[in-house]
Amino acid sequence: MLLLDGALGTELEKRGVDVSGGLWSGRALVEVPDKVRQVHADYVASGVDILLTATYQLCDDNLRQQGLDPGTVYARAIELCRDAAKSGSRGSRVQIAGSIGPYGAFLANGEEYTGNYGTVTMGTLQKFHRGRLDALEKSPYVDLLAFETVPSFLEIKAIVGLLSHGTKQWYLSLSVTATSLADGTSFDDVVDWLDAHPDPKLVAIGANCCGAGVSVEVLKRLDSKLAKTANLQGVGLVIYPNSGEVYDGEKKVWTGKKSEFLVAAHEWLRIPRVKIVGGCCRTGPRDIGELRELIDSKSS
Repeated sequence: MLLLDGALGTELEKRGVDVSGGLWSGRALVEVPDKVRQVHADYVASGVDILLTATYQLCDDNLRQQGLDPGTVYARAIELCRDAAKSGSRGSRVQIAGSIGPYGAFLANGEEYTGNYGTVTMGTLQKFHRGRLDALEKSPYVDLLAFETVPSFLEIKAIVGLLSHGTKQWYLSLSVTATSLADGTSFDDVVDWLDAHPDPKLVAIGANCCGAGVSVEVLKRLDSKLAKTANLQGVGLVIYPNSGEVYDGEKKVWTGKKSEFLVAAHEWLRIPRVKIVGGCCRTGPRDIGELRELIDSKSS
């Protein structure tokens, strides 16, 4: 089992970094790269096996709109992960995952949680993903590709089409409700399609940025479905939900208890197919350190 890091954007906010605007945490890559490096380093100190690059919210278009060169920014994100990986006792064993957020994140209107992309076409989605994907795919320092918070069935198809000529392993982390993809597509339909279009480089499927309680139900449903497939028997599960707190959009505050996160984690570890775990919004190095301790206690 591999341990991912936790939140980057909300962790930077906690440390006084302004991540507002279309680039979100990617803004910090340009303005305060040392802050990004320090968050990565703190996760390494917490015992992670995988660091995610600060590229979730980035794409060629929104970087060029800010007068930035995409290739330079992507390379900086990778370099900051490399620097942090060297800072801990785990050293070269820390892998780097190239973070690839969905088209909905680029829209910056919450569509990564609905998948309501309107009349967007397959071609538009593939054009959106291609530049960042190519940069991360070609980097010798990126160990795997992480497609995160994907809410749309059409976008899944677009991603798989782009990956047909790639060489890196990848995982698919979905934006979900307890029973379906965010756009309403059933988990059965998603897995059936992936089973009919198998890619041997796909190492895991799962969810992120969901409720901690929801995460358990999602894993159980996906695990049951994967067990019945013809071509996905070797595919694992990935899960990294939010802290257990809930965001109040009107008051713009987080409420609720973090305790739900570790309670859910105990349930994840009961499922043998679960291979990659971590945290999303509002989780930090302390939460990931506690998850490290839990994983180690279960494996000892």
